[in-house]
Amino acid sequence: MPRTYSRRAGSTPRRHAPAKPADATAAKTRKKKSDEKEELAANASEVVEDAEKKVDAEVTASASEKKDAPEKKEKPAEKEPKEKAKEKAKGKHAKEKSEKTEKIEHKTRVIAVVNHKGGVGKTTCTMDIGAGLRRYGKTVLFIDADPQGSLSLGLGIDTKGKNTLYELLKGKCRPEKAIMKTKSGVDIIAADIMLQAAEGELSNEPGRDYLLSEVVDKVKDKYDYILIDCPPALGMLTLNALVAATEALIVVKPEFYSIQGIKQLEETFNVVRKRLNKNLKVAGIVINMYDARRKQKNKEAIDAIQEMFDEHIFASSIRNTAAVAVSPSEHEDIFAYSAKEASDFDALVKEIIDMEGK
Repeated sequence: MPRTYSRRAGSTPRRHAPAKPADATAAKTRKKKSDEKEELAANASEVVEDAEKKVDAEVTASASEKKDAPEKKEKPAEKEPKEKAKEKAKGKHAKEKSEKTEKIEHKTRVIAVVNHKGGVGKTTCTMDIGAGLRRYGKTVLFIDADPQGSLSLGLGIDTKGKNTLYELLKGKCRPEKAIMKTKSGVDIIAADIMLQAAEGELSNEPGRDYLLSEVVDKVKDKYDYILIDCPPALGMLTLNALVAATEALIVVKPEFYSIQGIKQLEETFNVVRKRLNKNLKVAGIVINMYDARRKQKNKEAIDAIQEMFDEHIFASSIRNTAAVAVSPSEHEDIFAYSAKEASDFDALVKEIIDMEGK
């Protein structure tokens, strides 16, 4: 059953106590704080207004000053006068042209002295042309590419125990280890009979046609001229010389059989240009062992050369003299052996030098 509660007899009903009145001091404090806030707000508003007015005044004054002040125009960059600009461009072009010309003039001429017929005086011509170039201040390197070693012997070079072209082609030494000095001041890479073995030993070597070219590339910057004395045969060594060369110089005697050999050389040059060295050119043909007593025969031979070939024939023919023939046996070039007999070679050397840069 739910419980029931009953008021005791004589008891007075319970009443809630009335709310106490607010304390007068607390009310005053609250009112004071409120007044202070209002005052602070009013002061802040005045400060902001004053600041805004001040900023506006400064902006206005600045604008007025800028307006009154004379306008400063930025000075444009001075343009270079047309004449000066042209001169400058012309000078630059001239300098570039000069540098380019200088490079052409100082390009090493690698000349292969050739004729596959023996007995035409090819080695003597190589020796005396090199000596003549040296007399005109040119730096010269001989490369004896003939297994007979005639050029090395004529210059008095002893190859015993020395590095020669054979060792270079076989890759057994560096070029600087095979270069020797001669009495005339011309350098030489000598040869001896061992070079004969190179053709057989290197026949299956990859890139065998470029072996001498690799040697030349390593040393050519040191020389104005490199003269390669080729063997009297159109074998691997002559082919290597033509691939390494910039020019070929053909030495002939004014005789029928000697002239016939040039035709075969021309065919070889064409094959080399087509397949191995497209830049090969013929410097010219040197008429050697010219016999002044046989003027008519010599003239006929020279006319035949001109009719058969378009190649340049040097104006300076080399006369057949005893001094030119004997000087190699004395290990001397013609200039050292007999200066008065050297006029033909001197004239020929001048012609060769005049061709520089052409």
